[in-house]
Amino acid sequence: MQHIVNIAFDFEDEKIRQKIEKEIEASVIEKMAAEIKKEYLEEKYGIDPAKEIIERIIQKIIKEKQEEIIEKAANLLSEKLYRSKAVKEAALEVALKERV
Repeated sequence: MQHIVNIAFDFEDEKIRQKIEKEIEASVIEKMAAEIKKEYLEEKYGIDPAKEIIERIIQKIIKEKQEEIIEKAANLLSEKLYRSKAVKEAALEVALKERV
């Protein structure tokens, strides 16, 4: 047995059109803003703005902390050398020469 069912869909064309227009407008504005930001940053900082900004920050930190960085590097290097077999042998050799 077959039944025929009538279903009516009521679409509000105007609301759907407005919603689609708003979504498209928001998407276009977002893409335009991204392009403007990209061009501004490229003009100000070069082709790779993130790299340029990071390099500037690193250079600033190095300049401000130069003495501290050198001191820590020297301490680490001297500790590593002190533990090496070659330095221990050289120190022993110098000590033995001074005894004689």
